[in-house]
Amino acid sequence: AFIYVELCFSLRLMPIFIRKIVILYGKEKVASHQRSYCGGDWCIKLEHYLRTLSRKPGALPHSVVWQRAPEKLRRLYDIHFKEDNRTFVLLLDYARKNGFSGTDIVAACKELTGRGVRKISPDQVKAMLHGSVQGETEETMEPPVLPAQQENIEREAVDMLEGITALMTGYNEVHDIIPTI
Repeated sequence: AFIYVELCFSLRLMPIFIRKIVILYGKEKVASHQRSYCGGDWCIKLEHYLRTLSRKPGALPHSVVWQRAPEKLRRLYDIHFKEDNRTFVLLLDYARKNGFSGTDIVAACKELTGRGVRKISPDQVKAMLHGSVQGETEETMEPPVLPAQQENIEREAVDMLEGITALMTGYNEVHDIIPTI
């Protein structure tokens, strides 16, 4: 089982349930892992090592935890962040702290490249992560617009635009202004 660096030299209670191991520090849960029944098997989670990797980001590509990271996340790193390990580790940590996963980061980057972005920055990824959550929330919270309502909205919008055009045209004629477009 994984043990945080701060907890390495102290005795901790580790309840073992049927399907997972939970590591407690006092009454606080600090980690949990799916239980492996294979002897000598390692259950490694990248997010548990982010604090250590932020101190030594150059170790990322050579670390065991990175070798066991999802293939799509490693490919993303190779394409967009290979020259700046620290930035990538900080992005992973930011995502973890804000409830996003590596899969979410990969999806955000895929969306950015789909929009034609060639050089992806962490700020773009963060904006995309939060934008996709906000978009999903907005979609679920807005009531659907019925076709009759949509038609009425469009008709009212056209009427407003015609009224504004008439006002502008009248104003221009009174003041001898020739519109240029």
